[in-house]
Amino acid sequence: MKLKQSERHIQELFRTRYGVTLEKIDEGGGSDGQTADFELIKSNKRVFVCELKEFERVEPSKKHNWTIIQHPDGSEETYGASNAPNRISRCIYEAYKQLGRYREPKVLIFLNHDAMDYRDLEETYRGYLIFEVGETRIKNTYAKRASEGIIKDVKTMIDLYIWVDSSNTRVGLQDDMVTFLFVSKIGRKIATDNFGIISETA
Repeated sequence: MKLKQSERHIQELFRTRYGVTLEKIDEGGGSDGQTADFELIKSNKRVFVCELKEFERVEPSKKHNWTIIQHPDGSEETYGASNAPNRISRCIYEAYKQLGRYREPKVLIFLNHDAMDYRDLEETYRGYLIFEVGETRIKNTYAKRASEGIIKDVKTMIDLYIWVDSSNTRVGLQDDMVTFLFVSKIGRKIATDNFGIISETA
């Protein structure tokens, strides 16, 4: 079965770092590819199914709603509002359409090559992000619309989210940063029993 580069990347990362062997699910029997990407089988029993979504790097451009200012000295200034919550929520929605057809526990893996990180996932899922400036705690609710939009009723149906920040070296899997977001008791048990994870940062 032919695998995408991202699928091989995740398979190798999970096998070498956690001893977890994800098996590709054959989409031949699926309808329009509406199957999950992987499954974990132990003792002839499916432990969980998982879907992989990849974020490729998006270069700043007017096409992607960035403001670009060319200065007389030849330097360039770019800025724009983050669209991470919208990108992530769309992926969660599409992933659940594939995962939702299974009875087994559900895992969603993000492989990220872009200028986002785990905090964007956390913010999108919860609808807010709390950060500190000096002694002041600020609650940013920018992601509330995405969190309470199309994923409002499905985000909790996925038991475990795994965010992988790729080192982008393609040879240094040991440099990939992996973070876990537990959504249910089942998700926490999956992370503990199969990945040896007891906290959400690994």
